[in-house]
Amino acid sequence: MEYILITTISLIFLRLGIKNKIKIIYFWGIVIAILFCGLRNNIGLDFQVDKNIFEWGVKNKGYLIYLIVTFFKSVELNYSSYFLFMAFVNIISVFFLIHSNTKNKINKKKEYRSWLIYFWDMAYIYSFNGMRQGVANFIFLLTLKLKKKKIFLIILFILGIGFHKSFIITIFFLFLADYKYNKKFFIIALIIAIISSNVFDLQTYFIKNILPNIYYYGKLYTTKERIVDSLKGGLGLGYYYRIFIISLLIYFYDEIKKENLKELKFVNLSIFWCILKIFTYKIWILERVLDYLYYSTLISFPILFQKIEKRRYGKYVVVVILVVFFILFLKSTIFSEGQNLIPYKSILNFK
Repeated sequence: MEYILITTISLIFLRLGIKNKIKIIYFWGIVIAILFCGLRNNIGLDFQVDKNIFEWGVKNKGYLIYLIVTFFKSVELNYSSYFLFMAFVNIISVFFLIHSNTKNKINKKKEYRSWLIYFWDMAYIYSFNGMRQGVANFIFLLTLKLKKKKIFLIILFILGIGFHKSFIITIFFLFLADYKYNKKFFIIALIIAIISSNVFDLQTYFIKNILPNIYYYGKLYTTKERIVDSLKGGLGLGYYYRIFIISLLIYFYDEIKKENLKELKFVNLSIFWCILKIFTYKIWILERVLDYLYYSTLISFPILFQKIEKRRYGKYVVVVILVVFFILFLKSTIFSEGQNLIPYKSILNFK
């Protein structure tokens, strides 16, 4: 119940803050989310890994992580302070990504829906299970927003690599984002991905011929145990639902291209996530790499909802879409198995 309660309270504060332009209420919506994430104790799949990074001073997880850990230890702060700091960086990055300084009611609605997607489509919970890459994910998305400001772009890339080594691959994703495609291109790419993933044994080829040559991760993931873990049998219900929603983005793509040019790069990355996810769905180690693309949906889905609402009964369709996201959120939190989320435990010993 804690996950429902905290996210609901945060969303209420954010809604009131956005609608009434009251910054202090908006601020408290963010603070509540930061505290709930940052003050957890033994919650999340990677909790012990991240705790060990702090306690052992591991150097190979990102130079910025090492510097942060070293500083926190030098002033005699424990791992809980480190977790709280990382939660702060994560959620503040999201704020800078989606916050809109505007009086436009349409943009206000988009901003609030971005927060809905953040909480209900697992981006928030991602920071419980993949703390360091959760930060890196949103730093990458910020690079899309600040791409024309070269100095900020360079700074963000330095920060991103410092938080997670895999960030280097996002250079390729930047090129994917910054182009005006057409709907036919995406449809053809989607069909090719579906056929290829079912006809060819791509995961075996990847593991035998490509993975061993990848710096650091090749050595890490080519052990027998890791290879077994890297093979997946298929996609879950949540993935199929997200792929369906992104297929609607493809349907509306040409219309979005005409009306939402500034945000088109986020739409592009959401669609490429869909295509690449289908193409590589059995290769587990690529899942987190593709997460750099997926959370572009914080920007692209609210745009999609606007397009749907212009159609007959569109408002009801959007409500249904959001309700399903909320149901998936429940399934992945209070009804989850193997995610180490339930029961919630805090360092403040509420439980």
